Amino acid sequence: MPERWYCFKWVGRTAELKDSQRSDPSQAVPPVVCRDWLQKPKSMRKGSYADLDQAQAWLREAIREYEPTLPPGAQFLSSFDDQAAAVARAAANSSYHAGVWTAWQRDGSTLVEFAIVGE
Repeated sequence: MPERWYCFKWVGRTAELKDSQRSDPSQAVPPVVCRDWLQKPKSMRKGSYADLDQAQAWLREAIREYEPTLPPGAQFLSSFDDQAAAVARAAANSSYHAGVWTAWQRDGSTLVEFAIVGE
C-alpha cells in the first residue's frame, strides 16, 4: 500500500486538450494514463495525505463544491459519497494506485476531473 496519497484537480474545456499536452509532464492538464498524475506540475496537487480515508474525504468535499455546476442527475448511479468511496477503492486496489472522478459541467464543454494517486 502506498505511504502517501495525492489529490489532484483539473477543470477545463476539453476542446482545447490535445494528447501531446496530456502526455507532456510539464503541462497542467490531466494525463492520458492515471498513474502519470504524479508527473504533472505540483500546482495541480490539491492535497497530500498519509491516509486514504483522508484523501477520500478531500474528494467527497471537492465533488460537493462542484455539485451546483453539474447537470441534474449527476448522481444517477449513486450518491457523491458513494462515488468518492468507489474512486478511493479503485486507487487502493489498482496496480498503479490511482482513481479518477470525472464529470461534465452543465455547459457541456467543461470537464471536472479529480484524482487520488498513491505513491
